This record gives sequence, structure tokens and C-alpha cells, in this order.
Amino acid sequence: MLDNLFIYKSAQPDFPGDFAGGIIQMNTRDVPDEDFITLSLGTGGNLQTASQPYMEYQGGSLDWLGLDDGTRALPEGFPDANTFKLGSEEERVAWSKLHQNNWGAENFDASPLDQSLQLSFGLNRELSGNRFGLIGGITYSGSRETVFTARNDYQADGSTLYQYEDTTYARNILWGAVLNLAYRIGNNNQIALRNSVSVNGRDLTTIRGGFNSNSDNFLALEYYEFLSNFLGSTMLSGSHAFSNSKLKINWTAGYNRIVRDQPDLRTSYYFTPSLDEPFFSVFAVNNITVEGNFKYYSFLQENSVNGTFDISYPYQIKGNSQVVKVGTMITRKDRAFDARLMGYVIDNGFFSLDGLPDE
Repeated sequence: MLDNLFIYKSAQPDFPGDFAGGIIQMNTRDVPDEDFITLSLGTGGNLQTASQPYMEYQGGSLDWLGLDDGTRALPEGFPDANTFKLGSEEERVAWSKLHQNNWGAENFDASPLDQSLQLSFGLNRELSGNRFGLIGGITYSGSRETVFTARNDYQADGSTLYQYEDTTYARNILWGAVLNLAYRIGNNNQIALRNSVSVNGRDLTTIRGGFNSNSDNFLALEYYEFLSNFLGSTMLSGSHAFSNSKLKINWTAGYNRIVRDQPDLRTSYYFTPSLDEPFFSVFAVNNITVEGNFKYYSFLQENSVNGTFDISYPYQIKGNSQVVKVGTMITRKDRAFDARLMGYVIDNGFFSLDGLPDE
């Protein structure tokens, strides 16, 4: 799939203006030498995770692809931040009830094994006296891991501030797809269309327990996070050589889309002064804090359109090969970021009496 790879550590005139210390240029194959198809499947795991009990919250139907199907999206009819602030108390209560009651995680007896898949294929055909090539591939990896973490902090005198134990159940998804088509016209001209998609998804369920000496309370915390990174790219390119004059013309037109989606990150936080007593939920007073029950949504997207055109001419000076190149590059990027932090607060300074069930 990969033809060659170049790493540039110094800026060049034909690089983007936001060059920042290094560029990796990967050139994929377009016309294979012959038809081929390969397929490989794999499975595995580690002793700390595979076939061991684990916990996971209810997700969506596309979690196995590292994408959210809308399950974690803001509920339909939920207003923007300004409308919510200007709403009456009755309206805000009604809007709050639109959210799913999706707190809590399920226990499972055994964690599934990791899965991996690799598929690649190529096609080489003669078309109108010229060569047409197609090459594509799909890779997929789905893995799980369980991480145990001790989080301790101490005062200047050496006394314990808090002692927490975290158990994090992580599901990692990584997959990508490539499809390249090329048409060679004679020996000096080629037009190619290159397409690629890459997705990196991570789903976390964290269970925390421990004692906080500062507040003199035991705590129970559950943290759920889903993060999806998407990168899609398509590029049409042409390469034309003139054997008589040695001139070469190269041009490209491309579109890229980048998405970072982090929907419905949420935390439930409970405390109790004694393990013999029930746990109580914690709500912030007047303002939302990260130590209470909250939800966080963020969405970043970037769309870019670019085009290049250059003419190059090779020559030699005292037996050393040189190239002079003249061209232009145009890029337009549009980027947008949205984020919302929401939580339950109280106005009178008293804690809620909502308890954590014994089970």
C-alpha cells in the first residue's frame, strides 16, 4: 500500500505556510504490477483484561467503529446556552428532564478478546491502450484494556490528603481505509484519485473509590468518556512530462475533513462519612464544578480545500543534478469548536439527599 515515505525537517517553498518543524510525506501505490488480494484475521488479549470481569456503560450501535451514532448527542429540543439561561425555572427543569437517565455501568463476567483485520486488493487492467489501476485496503483493530491506578496526595507534613484507587476499563478502536484509482496515458501522463479514511476511537469507564482526609469522607465516583477522532481525505492529481523539453507539470486538488467528537462525558460523584452509612450524591452550590455531577460536550471540525500547480525543469551543473521549480499553492481552512458544560446545582447550600443504592 505504501510506495515511499519522505521526512522533511526543513522548510521548502512548496510546503504549506504553517510548516512547524517537520513534514511527513507518504506516497501510496496507485497502479499495482498485477492483480492481488490478501486477507488476515487475528485475535488476542492480555492476562489482565482478557476473559476477566469488566464494566461498561450502555453505548451506541456504532461504538465498534469508534463512532457515535447519536446516542450520546444532546437531546432533541434542548436549547442553546443563552436560551437555557433566560428560561424560567419550570422551563429549565423540563429541559433538564430531556436528558437520558444513562448514569451507571453494567457488570460483565468476561471481557471479549481483541480483534484485528487486514484486507488489501489491487487491480491492473488495460483500458483504451493505456493502463488503469486500482488499489485499496482496510485495516481494523479493536482492543480492550483494564488499568488499575493508585492516586495518592500528601500534605507538606507527610500526612495523607487523599487515597484513591481507580479501575479504568478502556475500549480502543482503530481502523482505516484507502482506495486509489489511477489512469496512465502513455509513459508521461497520469491522472490519479486517492481517498483515505482514518478513525481512532476510545471509550472509557472509570470507577474510583477511596478516602479524602480533607473532607473526611469516603467517595465513590464513576466517569464515562467517549472520544472519536476522524480524518478523511480525497485528492485528484495529475502528472505530465514533456520528453522533448524535460519539463514536468504536477497539479493537485484536494479536500480534507477532521473531526474530534467528545459527546456526553459525564461524572457521578457520591460521598459518605462512614462506609456503614449510605452514599449521598454531591451537587455544586450555585456554580458547576468538576467535583460534582456534570456532563460535558465538545465538537471540533475542520474542513480544508487545497490546490497546487507547479512546473519543474531538471538540469545539471558540473555533473550535479538540479531542479528549478515554479508553482503556486492555495489552501482554505474552516474550523469550528463548540463546547458545553452542564451540571446540577443547588441554591441554598444544602446537599441533596439522593442516595446511592446499596447494590
